[in-house]
Amino acid sequence: LDLRGLELLLDEGRTGLVRVREATAGLGRHSRVFMDLTAVTAWRDGVAYLADLKLDRHVTVDNATLPLVGQTTLKFELRAFGGYAFADVAWDTAGVKAALHALNLSLAGAAAFAGLEGEMEGTVDLAKLTFNGDPNQPLSGQISLRLEAKEFAWRKNAVEELAIGLSVAGGRVRLNECVLRQKANAVGLRGTITIPSTPSGWREMPFDYDFAADIGNLRALAGLFGPPWDGLSGGLRAEGQGSGQAAGGHGWLKVRGWDLSLRGLPPGALQADLKLEGRDFKLTNLDAQSGSDFLRGAGQLTLDDSLSYQGRLELRIREVARYLGPLGRFAPDWAREGGVLLFWDGDGTAAVHSGVSTLELVRFTGDLNPVPVNGKFSGSYSPGNIYISRFLLDRGPLSLSLSLYFGEEGL
Repeated sequence: LDLRGLELLLDEGRTGLVRVREATAGLGRHSRVFMDLTAVTAWRDGVAYLADLKLDRHVTVDNATLPLVGQTTLKFELRAFGGYAFADVAWDTAGVKAALHALNLSLAGAAAFAGLEGEMEGTVDLAKLTFNGDPNQPLSGQISLRLEAKEFAWRKNAVEELAIGLSVAGGRVRLNECVLRQKANAVGLRGTITIPSTPSGWREMPFDYDFAADIGNLRALAGLFGPPWDGLSGGLRAEGQGSGQAAGGHGWLKVRGWDLSLRGLPPGALQADLKLEGRDFKLTNLDAQSGSDFLRGAGQLTLDDSLSYQGRLELRIREVARYLGPLGRFAPDWAREGGVLLFWDGDGTAAVHSGVSTLELVRFTGDLNPVPVNGKFSGSYSPGNIYISRFLLDRGPLSLSLSLYFGEEGL
């Protein structure tokens, strides 16, 4: 907060006045300048009082109090954007205690006040926030949040209902309620997670969750989060439940999607099934398909003392140009047209890996080979060994084939 041209009169015997020629309030990258502010002041028993401070035509601080001796406590009440808000903030060397309540605030007015005009419409029916603790370690303190809003819009995407209830106590974060409803969408989430006191304690981190989403218009939901997510479209249904510890819980998640697309990419369908069984995090099924193209896979990640994994992946793309075009300048130069078939199956730990893989290119072109080329590659790898059993490039009457073995004794 930067104040310029400040004139202040505090007199216990009569009312005074405060004038500020220019006030600049900043938070992060955002700032707001207020010009020619005036308010009525009073002084009694070491407490400064302020009333009728108009920040702009939509925001008026009706009254505020600030003790200048003893415990530092700031209280204020204001009328803003057609609604009402009040706050009580106290701080000392032990920490901060704060409570903020707001009722019936116009989102359009709040957006214009914050310099985000056109981003929001509608009304926040209720917003409550309390905090007790050290601001430098907020998750170690106590926090409660309640937000209720109906019939509003964010970035021109309508929301029929939003309700959020969150509490934090001693590192335990509990999402009591999170409900979001749009005309064709409904999302609900509840859950708890306890933040470990040390980084090494993440394996014993308790959690539970209950999630359900029925999304008929993914574009309307994704639009709430802005770029790059606002380019998503299609439909999605997901549900899941789970509880336990990060390295020893039980849970599941199912995802089904249809007509899914992102910024001009060909639409496709998605099926994914995940399970948590003890220390094993399993992708039991992954199947993404667009026309005759597909990506299929499965795998398992074991969160043991030594991390281990196993997996399988199959990919077929008949024409890579279908996917490269919408990427524009982000498309890789080494690929322009042609088909790709890929298979991989492997397992390992953080230090040891083994597996087999095959790759086939069909009339493939790019900056390195402007003339279409066919290729077939097969190989395997294990600790200390890499074996390329087949390496074949074919372009018209020309072809190149070889096999290679890299081992502990060399090539």
